[in-house]
Amino acid sequence: MAPAAPLETLNKVIGALLLGAFANSMLYMLEILEVIKYFRRFPNDPKTLKCSIVVLLLLDSTCTFAQWACLYLYGVLHWGDLDYLGYQNLVIPIYIYTSGIIGFIVQNFLISRYFKLTKRWIVCAGLIFMTIAALVGSVWCATQLSIVTDYSHRNVAVNSAILWLVSSAATDTAIASALVIQLRSVTSAFRETRSLIRRLIFHTIQTGSVTTAIAICVLVTYLNDTNANICVGFGFTLGRLYTLTMLFNLNNRQALKEGDSHSGGLNHTPSNEISMHGITVHRTAIVHIDEEQAASHHEIDDKRTPEYGGPFDGYDKSTSEVDSATAN
Repeated sequence: MAPAAPLETLNKVIGALLLGAFANSMLYMLEILEVIKYFRRFPNDPKTLKCSIVVLLLLDSTCTFAQWACLYLYGVLHWGDLDYLGYQNLVIPIYIYTSGIIGFIVQNFLISRYFKLTKRWIVCAGLIFMTIAALVGSVWCATQLSIVTDYSHRNVAVNSAILWLVSSAATDTAIASALVIQLRSVTSAFRETRSLIRRLIFHTIQTGSVTTAIAICVLVTYLNDTNANICVGFGFTLGRLYTLTMLFNLNNRQALKEGDSHSGGLNHTPSNEISMHGITVHRTAIVHIDEEQAASHHEIDDKRTPEYGGPFDGYDKSTSEVDSATAN
């Protein structure tokens, strides 16, 4: 019979995994509900976007099932086996592989939304380079940990873990900052539109900060104790949080439009609206009032874009103003 494992070892190896798997399971159930909601609400979305959601769900399912298998191995088949607890099974590399790929997909989705809104090639190229660095770091880290399975030698992945998690956190922060800067540049004389922009800014910061915070927690706890699984407990939820970020952005499109139309200040008709798979731009009339001739006339300048044939085709930002931009 194998010697019984001390309580401290069980807490470090199994305790954090158990808590992380519980939290991940709840997020996974929420993700399934959001996926169902997405396919019911937006059946006409592009096939590439739908395929991305399916791929994310499959990756999240793989990671979640692997976590459950990990708990069964540690907590049932090899319960109290000190020798087995000294080695990590394949769940750790699987969660890192899947989390890295999921983060790469979601981050590039957000970058594509930003590009369609701004057409800023240089900024988007820099963001894409950061996502590639994060993906390379995750694959490198997972490969190292799949080769070195002894917990006492898990510090071999320090450099790759730093590359992965720092790049992920920096990318999330950069994407959120770029979107906030773009939204703050939108000006409007309508109070309701300004309120909508503020809500969008808050939504962008909120969704971007969650994955950033978790990535930082994973890195800090890993560097603090490379032999423990506390970092893995945090990391178990990272992939699901990325997927939920994308799903919330997609599913909240309708809610934001309804909130805007029910605010009482703006009345957007379908002919005055462009929807670009997560970015919705409402076109409204812009009223310019000359202070010296305010009593005599009003000048109404209705800036319209040509029929949609691509994101912002023919749209001249130097002479036009977008009163309301919903960038989800």
